[in-house]
Amino acid sequence: MSSQPATAGTQRVSDEGFTLPANIDATTDVLFDGRRIWSIAPLEFRLDAAGDRWVPWPRLLLPSLEGVTTVTVMEHSNERVIFEEEHAFGTDTDTLRFEGPGGALRVIDKWGFIQRPFAHQSQEIREDLLEGAELILTILREDCDLPAWIAFGSLLGAVREGKMIGHDSDVDLAYLSKHEHPADVAREMFKVSRALQAHGLKVSTRTGSFCAVTVQSEHGRATPIDVYACFYVGDTLYETASVGAPIPREAVLPLGTVEFEGRTMPAPADTEAMLEASYGPSWRVPDPAFAYHTPRSVKRRFNAWFSSSMKRRRYWDRVYSGVFDIDIPTDPSSFAQWVLPQLDAGAPVIDLGCGNGRDSLWFARHGHPTTGLDFSPAALGRVAKAASAADLPATFAYVNLYDYRSTVTRAALVARDLAAPRTVYARFLLHQLEPDGLATAWSFLDITLRRGGRAFLEFRTHRDELLPHTNDGYRRFLDPDKLCREIETAGGRVVD
Repeated sequence: MSSQPATAGTQRVSDEGFTLPANIDATTDVLFDGRRIWSIAPLEFRLDAAGDRWVPWPRLLLPSLEGVTTVTVMEHSNERVIFEEEHAFGTDTDTLRFEGPGGALRVIDKWGFIQRPFAHQSQEIREDLLEGAELILTILREDCDLPAWIAFGSLLGAVREGKMIGHDSDVDLAYLSKHEHPADVAREMFKVSRALQAHGLKVSTRTGSFCAVTVQSEHGRATPIDVYACFYVGDTLYETASVGAPIPREAVLPLGTVEFEGRTMPAPADTEAMLEASYGPSWRVPDPAFAYHTPRSVKRRFNAWFSSSMKRRRYWDRVYSGVFDIDIPTDPSSFAQWVLPQLDAGAPVIDLGCGNGRDSLWFARHGHPTTGLDFSPAALGRVAKAASAADLPATFAYVNLYDYRSTVTRAALVARDLAAPRTVYARFLLHQLEPDGLATAWSFLDITLRRGGRAFLEFRTHRDELLPHTNDGYRRFLDPDKLCREIETAGGRVVD
């Protein structure tokens, strides 16, 4: 590390962020007490009134910014120090530590998420992850008859250095689909998920062309392995929503091999062509701040083809995991207290978008068997434990209104298990849905209430726009008249 800072004598660090000289354009590392915690691409940040680039701290880092540390900002490629400054964050006078449970070192990755990179993981954990990857590749090849290989960051590390990239945090795998039509690709992905689950693996389907497999290490860490469906449409190979390029089929098959952490792993026939398609012509140069700049047309196309079970979900997982400093009420809402006397004694309630379950538990405490539904595993896990501990008649399950398959499946199960007439309760859900999610919500109500029942819906309107809000998550301010028309179009009748 060069000890000669490019600038000195100017206070650049604050609790909110830091300033960077405008002439810095290369990937830049941010260190706390000599340890890298974040890397940035400076040109992605705006210029302030003084002509410097203003770099706000990542949102997920903010709750940890309490204490004293030496902030060093330096160029990644040559370790030239741009500036170095001691700063006391907040009122804490102890040393600032950005660590996980047990003192595990953490970083903010290129997506803005908190990760534990391979550079800070034990060899035992990495070996467990590699064994999991080999098992998945075997299942794809032998059970699913699909050619599969290590991909993206894993392939990049293998070709460049023969090992995992230090700032990477997961293993990427891909397979070549037998199909070209997106609907067939999605059906195939669900078959792949079932094949993996049949071997006892925990699978989370993220989109119709992408799933994540969690590998639980015997050495105390659960790590995801991402599995992507690659497919051709004409001469274009689509690898993810971020990568679509005219790659010749002979660049993919027949598969070759590459050394990865001392193991021989399958790889595309032309690894350089695949890496250039994914990372551009400078793929040989390490860049922890690399980001895809995907055309909006490609994103829209992929969303239409495969949807995504992750839309808006990460935010709420963080809210209910306590990552953000948000005071979430636990007492029953005034809306729930208004609804309760209107329910028949012992009538079951379906709490759609139950969140932390404050109202689900309220209904259950008053003798109403309650089914709480949400798309945040963090929320569902916590409220299910609370209901079990209190021995309440409440169950909780996953539903994702941005996933039509998930929605109609859950609605059908509810309709099967709960006798009509049914009550669906949805508080502060509708205005947090994008239009496609709202349309799917109407389908849920149609299926669950088709044989009779009522829905109690509370949502924000334009009258709420200037009022204070508990969180800064996505929200719209709905027109009640328009919403009533949508309900009637979906087959409902507004009675109050």
